[in-house]
Amino acid sequence: MKLRWLLAALLLAAPSLAQTPSARALYIAGHYDAAIRAGLAQHDGEGLTEAARSALAKARLGKSPCLSCLKLAESYARAAVAADPKSALARVYLAAALGYEARIIGIMEAEAKGFAGEAKDNLKIALRYHPHNGFALAAMGGWNIGVVAGGGAFLADLMYGASTDDGIAYYHKAFAADPTSIVPRFEYVLSLSSLDRESYAPQIEKALEFVVNGTAHTAYEKIMQEQGRQLLTLWKAAQWSAYQQLVHHIQGYPD
Repeated sequence: MKLRWLLAALLLAAPSLAQTPSARALYIAGHYDAAIRAGLAQHDGEGLTEAARSALAKARLGKSPCLSCLKLAESYARAAVAADPKSALARVYLAAALGYEARIIGIMEAEAKGFAGEAKDNLKIALRYHPHNGFALAAMGGWNIGVVAGGGAFLADLMYGASTDDGIAYYHKAFAADPTSIVPRFEYVLSLSSLDRESYAPQIEKALEFVVNGTAHTAYEKIMQEQGRQLLTLWKAAQWSAYQQLVHHIQGYPD
């Protein structure tokens, strides 16, 4: 009799267990705090990677830049890399966290901490294991252009081997690797807009149109798409000061 009751209880519990959302599902739905908790509870590289991604999304969507939030995302990403050194996404999120932190603390302090070099090293490793990963390719594109925009073409090449041409080439590889994703196009818009909006106007406008007319697959991408609509509206109205201010805000720079 006791065995029958035990089996019945297990059968009743099974559907509810099966319906427990995964960290990835929670991220997709935009429930970032819950996704972080679920990811950490997995106690593995995949879960830690999802925790890092959710923490980054939460930090990026905040009303103002939050260094402590980014540090938390960085810690999850580092733990994910330690758990799975070959994970492309864990290394991408670590590089991204360092990049956003650098924008808050400033170029001089970020240079002293070696953020640019560490970010590049992680992206190189990610691409060594996953040469066709669209997120890693786009991140490397953004890294190259970001270094050029921050320190100028000469110093970027001298100190880090970064260039605008390499950045654009990596972005185009990302587009080919994931032709329907709006994410690399949106990051391309931000990168080129921060570098030289006038010189790259045709590429920026084309990418913005792609973002606005594409398909958003996650709650985060829906917000990204709405930001793209705002940027395109300002672009078409030639409201350049407001356009650059919004780019600056989306990229996580302090006001």
